[in-house]
Amino acid sequence: MQNIEICKGDKGTLNAGSGPNYTYSWSNGATTQTIDVDTPGTYSVTINNGVCSKIFTATVAYTITPQIKEIIYNDNLLTIVVQNQGNVPLEYSIDGGVTWQVYNVFNVLRNTKYSIKVRNRGATCYTTAEYYTFFMANVITPNSDGINDVIDFSEISKYGNFEGGIFDRYGKEIFKPTTNTPIWDGKYLRNPLPTGTYWYKLQWEDRVNKKPIHLSGWILLKNRD
Repeated sequence: MQNIEICKGDKGTLNAGSGPNYTYSWSNGATTQTIDVDTPGTYSVTINNGVCSKIFTATVAYTITPQIKEIIYNDNLLTIVVQNQGNVPLEYSIDGGVTWQVYNVFNVLRNTKYSIKVRNRGATCYTTAEYYTFFMANVITPNSDGINDVIDFSEISKYGNFEGGIFDRYGKEIFKPTTNTPIWDGKYLRNPLPTGTYWYKLQWEDRVNKKPIHLSGWILLKNRD
């Protein structure tokens, strides 16, 4: 009889095995070859074949779900780094558990929210995290053609300790993204800014590892002069 692991809230099956004239007497009072269990602990069964009897034991434990330590996004690749305290192979999903794969690296889209889940292979319990693949475009062309018309900070502006700003070449802040005003359309005080290079600084707290993220660089604004 083998030890088993179960997810909390699920049931597992202990099987004492079959044989000629076997009768069973479990420590929980059952008399069947198998029992379904949902509580951790040590279970025993006495098997009698009419000539002799023998006691077997098995341990039921809760599955230790892997912990997501870090999610790395770089060059359209998303890598899930986990801490796994078990010996069972892991499975990964970025679509909320619809599809699973054994590899921890995914090809992903920019500026897209993903529902990440990690579990022991075949288990029903998992660890979950939400991740947004923020990509800061370095070109904005507000000409209403639907391509690069704005820069949208809607998602990351909701993150902890978010701060940011877009500045002109003299260091003047011409846009400050917030949860109430998360989208920049190339204007300052509702007036189009001249074509040119502008600079940005952003910081927020990573939702998984709680470390600060700092991002800075330049933006080329091509506006109607």
